[in-house]
Amino acid sequence: MVDEFGGMMRQINDRKSGIHSLLIRSDLLEMFSSGRHIFSRRGLRRFTFAGKLHNPNLCIYGTSTPEDFWGSVSSLNTTDGLLPRFLLFNVTGPKPNRVVAKTLVYDVPSSLVESCRALALAGRGPGNISNLDMGKMASTPTVVPYADEAATELARFEAFVEEKELAIGAESAPILNRAVEHAIKLALTVSVGTNWETPLITAHAMKWAAQLAWLSTCTMIEETCDRIADNSREADLKRILGHIKKAGQDGITEGTIADRCGGIDKKRRCELIDDLILAGRIVERVTPTGGRPKKRYYPL
Repeated sequence: MVDEFGGMMRQINDRKSGIHSLLIRSDLLEMFSSGRHIFSRRGLRRFTFAGKLHNPNLCIYGTSTPEDFWGSVSSLNTTDGLLPRFLLFNVTGPKPNRVVAKTLVYDVPSSLVESCRALALAGRGPGNISNLDMGKMASTPTVVPYADEAATELARFEAFVEEKELAIGAESAPILNRAVEHAIKLALTVSVGTNWETPLITAHAMKWAAQLAWLSTCTMIEETCDRIADNSREADLKRILGHIKKAGQDGITEGTIADRCGGIDKKRRCELIDDLILAGRIVERVTPTGGRPKKRYYPL
């Protein structure tokens, strides 16, 4: 669990960082698809056991503010496959009201403790995680089958994604290409968590996983298009576009944009707005008044 995840991303993307930080990015890329193999890095004693890790299963739960996270990544993270490996979920809506906790955080129900212990020990024999070898030796995984209806759901989702690939831009293709893989992993995770003794990927689990993976995929594509900038001009353009999109169907006036983007000089601001209109990403509507006409901008 990594709080302020944007800080970690900034560190591993900074070219001025040490080699140990830069290698984290390549490690994340490699580990994602190395569950059946051995992870090792020659020349570096990365682990306490001869530098080899069998069947790596790295899971990161990172939280960050949108501004900090998107300010720490670049378009390279999309093309090199790092961002497409993430599941992305925006937390939106009103902030929930505070409630008074009825129990302490230490008062964990015994049923939950026993369930977690049983899941951790599944296939490892008796004792308190007695056979948890920390990757020192290869393990034989349990193969979780698909129910017939689940296989049908997966095939339907694969066909759906392939159809979307024909209409997507090249910059978003790496994200779309991971959608099916995410769905399979999500379905596997929830199925094993539900029944670790005789797990089976059901149609319900597969349908849920496909919907969740697609939500993440759509969010990632939209956010990378609207937020990632590799230079100051592109950053200013996407900053203006962000304010216009946030205004939605109510639109936003030219004066409000100038007020919220005070760091962008007038000449560049007008040029960027014209570029957004020319690209078909926003539309300008003029409202007649008793004096100077008022301009409002709306997202398309």
